[in-house]
Amino acid sequence: DDLRRRLRQLQTRLGETQNRRDDARDQLEQSRRQVAILQERRQSLQRQLAEIETELPAIAQQRETAAAALAEAAAELETAQRQLAQNQAELNRFNQTFQSKQAEINKWQTSLREAEQKQRQAQTRAAQLEGQLNQLRERLQERKETEEDGAELTQLDAQIENLTAVYQSAQNKADELRAERSKLQEQRQDLIRQLKKLRRERREAERDLNRRQKEMARLETRVEMLDQMRLKEVKVGPDTAVLGSLAGLITIPDEYQTAVAAALSARLAALIVPEEADLWRLLQGDTAVTALALNGATTPSLPPLPQDTAVIGRASDLVSYQPEAETAVQLLLGPILLVKDDQAAYRIARTLPLGVTAVTLSGFVAHAGGLVEQRGPDGQNNVLAREEAWRKGQKKVAQMREKAAEWETAVNQQRALIEEKQQAADNLQAEEQRLGGLLNEANQRVAQAQRDLDRQKQQRGFLKRQRENQAKELARLQERIAALESQIAAEKETAGRMETAVREAAAQLEKLPIAAAQQERENLRQSIHAAQTIVAGRQAVTDSRRATLNQLDQQLARLKARQESLRQQQTQLDLAEQEQARQKLQARLEELDAQLAPMKKELQALRAELAQLEEGTAVLQKETHDAETRYTQAKIAYTQSKTEIENLQERIQADLGIVALHYDDDQTGPTPLPIGGVQQLPVVDELPEDIEETIQNYRAQMQRMGAINPDAPEEFQETQDRFDFLSQQIDDLNQTEAQLRAVIAELDELTSRAFAETVEKVNEAFGVTFTQLFGGGSARLVLTDPDDLTISGVDIVARLPNRREQGLGLLSGGERALTAAALIFSLLKVSPTPFCIMDEVDAALDEANINRFRDQLRELSMQTQFIVITHNRGTVQAAQTIYGISMGSDSASQSISIKPEDYVKQPELI
Repeated sequence: DDLRRRLRQLQTRLGETQNRRDDARDQLEQSRRQVAILQERRQSLQRQLAEIETELPAIAQQRETAAAALAEAAAELETAQRQLAQNQAELNRFNQTFQSKQAEINKWQTSLREAEQKQRQAQTRAAQLEGQLNQLRERLQERKETEEDGAELTQLDAQIENLTAVYQSAQNKADELRAERSKLQEQRQDLIRQLKKLRRERREAERDLNRRQKEMARLETRVEMLDQMRLKEVKVGPDTAVLGSLAGLITIPDEYQTAVAAALSARLAALIVPEEADLWRLLQGDTAVTALALNGATTPSLPPLPQDTAVIGRASDLVSYQPEAETAVQLLLGPILLVKDDQAAYRIARTLPLGVTAVTLSGFVAHAGGLVEQRGPDGQNNVLAREEAWRKGQKKVAQMREKAAEWETAVNQQRALIEEKQQAADNLQAEEQRLGGLLNEANQRVAQAQRDLDRQKQQRGFLKRQRENQAKELARLQERIAALESQIAAEKETAGRMETAVREAAAQLEKLPIAAAQQERENLRQSIHAAQTIVAGRQAVTDSRRATLNQLDQQLARLKARQESLRQQQTQLDLAEQEQARQKLQARLEELDAQLAPMKKELQALRAELAQLEEGTAVLQKETHDAETRYTQAKIAYTQSKTEIENLQERIQADLGIVALHYDDDQTGPTPLPIGGVQQLPVVDELPEDIEETIQNYRAQMQRMGAINPDAPEEFQETQDRFDFLSQQIDDLNQTEAQLRAVIAELDELTSRAFAETVEKVNEAFGVTFTQLFGGGSARLVLTDPDDLTISGVDIVARLPNRREQGLGLLSGGERALTAAALIFSLLKVSPTPFCIMDEVDAALDEANINRFRDQLRELSMQTQFIVITHNRGTVQAAQTIYGISMGSDSASQSISIKPEDYVKQPELI
């Protein structure tokens, strides 16, 4: 350890010295770099100073040349400025001379321009008015020619009368078909209601049948279990013939069952076999068996009945039995006498021969010689009870099978009736569909007649309004023609006056010397402009040369300042000081190297000595490790032995309870407190050979016995109470379910009836509306499940003009949109709403469909207010108020509203 400490100290000193040497070496290297940088800096300054001294004479020569050029340009500029001032003075003198004549010239020129402008305006207005007058005269002539033709209106009246008769005839035919179809629909709805009722009754019957079948299955299982319990004590092989148990072959009246069960006890379960061979086959097993072979049995001689009023009779005479069991009955039941009370039974038994027994109805048994037994009834567990339960179960199963057959017959009859009703409903539906087709055709004829009639009426109204408008327009045109004629005359008169004024102003201007004066003034202005150009050019030259001189002055000043700065930097460089610092660092580094050499030698010697010592230490460490291993193994063996002793103590305590154990002098252990129940184990010097096997057998017996639960009666009572409570809850839930099912059935009936009525009304309106919107064709609504309207949906089947019938999915986008509009309009006709909002529903419609769509909107707007969002111009024509929405320059929405009726009445549009 001392050697290691010395070695660490030496390594520490060596490391510190090495660190100081490294620091000194880093400082020396840094000093060398600094000296090199300063040398490079000094050389750069010298080069820059040499360059500046070379540039200074050239720049000074350039400055002198620029100063001379600037003086020459300044002289030329002064000469040009004097010439410009002279030209401007001459122009001012001319303007003073010409100013008196200029006012008169301007006045006549202004008069001439105004007169010419007024003349042109009057001529233009007169030409426009003449064009308007010609147009109005042509329109007046056209209106007069149109007004004379009145035969078309008379022809329209005759066509309207014919179309009205056709429409009325088609409408009557459609009403007849609709009434007949409504009658069929009522019959079919009645059949559907009957079918729903029958289906509900069938479902209830099937549920009841299933429930009863489940009950019968449970009962059959119970009977089978009872049957198995009758014979479960004895295993009967397939080659053994057994007639049955004694209890199964006899029938005991209820009042004698207790007495017979008490007298026979387990012999009631005796098996009756026909042959002794069967008997010996039963006895081959290791199970307790009570059996009787009929071929080896002998009927005993029975003593006569005692002449006592308390004797009821022999048991063999009071029971009924199957013929093959007669020998067994006489053998087992013949020696049993049934007596009324216990004392009489005891008295009579004392006089009976051996083998005869007197039994009371309460189960009191008195044997010959005076031996008595008091046995109570065994309720559910005795042989007779099981046999009786099995017989009742058999009987009940047979009854339930008969009833199940009756219920199945009733369910089959209901199914047949449902199929018959369904067939009738299908026939009515087919007839209804046929009438629907005829009704659609009739509705098409009605719609076509209505459209033709409406079109003719519209045409007649249009002609009447056209005639009224033409009369008003003729009067208005005549008034405007008269007004235009008077305006044209006034404009022509104004144009004549303006033409006279133009001639007078032109004559006055010709008398004045305007051209010569203007030419002289223009010459003066050109001279001034030329002089100004020369001055500007010479001013630019002067400014350029002055700027060049300023640049040379600035460049010369910058070079001198740069030269002075470089000389100061050169003066500030101190290479001698840096060189002295470098030499000091070099000496310090050599000194540290001299200190490191002996330290390294000493360190190598200490390391060699340490290696020799470590070789001896390794041998000692190996011996120490071996000793520690032996100690650990001994300690583990001691712990294991101690654990085995503790396990033995726990097993003794678990098997024998709290006991006082004996310990050797070198052992210690827990000692029980001096309280009751502590056993003192005897000292055992020698263990038996089978001690371990005996202990294992005792433990197995204890495990088979299992634990005893003293709280079992209380837990059974709690479970029974819980079962009763849950049974009551289940009954309440069943009643509530039945009530809810009744309410649901009633609601289904009401909703089905309302749904059917609504679909029927909408279907009628839908067919008519579809025909009107498409200009022909037909469409109808079809229920997806007409038998059960509570889950039924509605499909649309459409037949477009000149096309076959097809579903909605096969139509184009515009056709689907128009069909959807027809359905919406049909709903509004059946049940109008105060408002209806439509958002671009007409986007996919063409021009022809838009017109029919607009007519429907106008018709329904009498009962419903429509708010329509559209980009279609045809739909907008049906609006009473129009709102336009646009985006302003500030990206905010702007709205404008107009009413077409008020807009067309504006005066400027008339």
